[in-house]
Amino acid sequence: DKPAQLFTWNGTTPYWRWGPWAGWKFIGAVVKDYGYGNEASLTQNNQRGTPSLTFTLFNKPYISNLVISPTGVMKVMHKEGQNEPWKVHWAAIQTPCDVYGACGPFSACSSSGSPTCECLKGFFPLSNEEWSKGNWTSGCLRRTELMCSTNSSNLTSKASKPDGFWRLIQMKLPDHHLFLYNEDAQGCSQWCLSNCSCLAYAYPDGIGCMVWVTELVDIRQSSYGGEDLYLRVANSELGNWGLVWTF
Repeated sequence: DKPAQLFTWNGTTPYWRWGPWAGWKFIGAVVKDYGYGNEASLTQNNQRGTPSLTFTLFNKPYISNLVISPTGVMKVMHKEGQNEPWKVHWAAIQTPCDVYGACGPFSACSSSGSPTCECLKGFFPLSNEEWSKGNWTSGCLRRTELMCSTNSSNLTSKASKPDGFWRLIQMKLPDHHLFLYNEDAQGCSQWCLSNCSCLAYAYPDGIGCMVWVTELVDIRQSSYGGEDLYLRVANSELGNWGLVWTF
């Protein structure tokens, strides 16, 4: 089974996402006081096919509650006594980057960046006109053709040098991953490079091998935390800083 993710939805459309679960936290969480320190735990109910999340605000004399506001924002509320007013301890949507897919495919969001959205290495905006107006939802397209054919599972000789991986650090990993539980870190990278449909991989602690074979969406650059994402790019995009494996 895939590691669980946490979503809120607007109808059938994702509105916000944390995930996946790494055994003590959601690796997409951009919250400093989160995880073991607040006794967060997730339990899978195999009979019902659903997990349940519990948390405690560690060493704080608060009464706490988890709610969904009328605008669809998940919030943790607390109050210090029975007769005290409720206060917002944390809200899921605080910046434009918290909204699911704010930057479109193959683009990363940064709440401190200018502009807010930036194409991933080796990609360019699908619509410069939309991006100039601050509408990034159309996302980005690949700039340089890969050596690996997109409609084949084998390497091809379309380019003169093999594809490689560009390391992106401190990232909220994209949605729609495949989980390869039986691959170690080296096997994960080799699997991705030898499968032409693989666009990126990651190997976060507590989870293991994650690979992506569809467009990369809902990515965020984190100021702290986050995971390494290894993005497949053409050899010419690597310069002196990328990683290349050949067989």
